[in-house]
Amino acid sequence: MASKRAISTALSTIRANYGKYPQWADEVSETWFDGLRQFADREVLDAVKYWRNAEAKAPTVANIRNLVQGNSEPPQKPIGCRRCTGTGWVEIAHHTAGKKGQTSTVKTYVAGCDCPAGQRLCRGPVEEWEAFVDRLRGDPYTLRVYYSTPDHPFLSPAERTDPETLERLSPALVDKRLPGKWNRVKPKAATDGL
Repeated sequence: MASKRAISTALSTIRANYGKYPQWADEVSETWFDGLRQFADREVLDAVKYWRNAEAKAPTVANIRNLVQGNSEPPQKPIGCRRCTGTGWVEIAHHTAGKKGQTSTVKTYVAGCDCPAGQRLCRGPVEEWEAFVDRLRGDPYTLRVYYSTPDHPFLSPAERTDPETLERLSPALVDKRLPGKWNRVKPKAATDGL
């Protein structure tokens, strides 16, 4: 029989992982206790843990009951791909020219992959990688945009770092797949590409 303490622990886990308001666990604890009291503490806690690791949406009492009873298949974690190495994330590096006399910069980002694992991430505030890269390429100060590919799922130090910093760090970090030497890149003129 599930104890009130186990139900409270399960609800605290759900509240913390799914952004519920602070009083949520107290308000729903009786309903959850009534719905789950016939199960063992460990079964309830294991079902909540499994749900937390597999689903982006908070569970209901019925979801946890079904997992414990075995009436439904547990949610399956979406399969990733070679581009994201199964994580659902695509790594992106955005090289920009200096603005108003500043030196060039590199910012790194992650965005959702187009595989099932990435699409699960894109249900929320995460942007899909191709749209994000297109938006970065539209920036007039963009020099280069690098992103994970199926053949190269991890960006090299040369792709993640601006040329000046890379030269200071170590010539050994220069990636052989990049063409030519990492010389200082001249910013595009305002009339280029018009």
